[in-house]
Amino acid sequence: MGEVLPDCERGIRKAIDKAKKKLKGLSAEKNCAPIMLRLIWHSASTYDMSTKIGGLFGTMRHKLEKGHTANNGLEITIRLLEPIKEQFPIISYVDFY
Repeated sequence: MGEVLPDCERGIRKAIDKAKKKLKGLSAEKNCAPIMLRLIWHSASTYDMSTKIGGLFGTMRHKLEKGHTANNGLEITIRLLEPIKEQFPIISYVDFY
């Protein structure tokens, strides 16, 4: 028997599948997979083991985080991703990144 999902979850899954296809196309067209991976890496690397806070929250798009020296150049990736993200408002930034 198939998986029974609430309509909202089914909608999110469809949006994620469509976004994945668009991201793969962007990556192939612009050859930007390395910088996309860097965005994810830098966002996730905010986790602090001693305090158990931080991590991947999708906040790299905010001025304070973009302005950190280690994040130089990530604005390029954010600009590339934003038009796709705008097409899928149902997907959070953390899930999108």
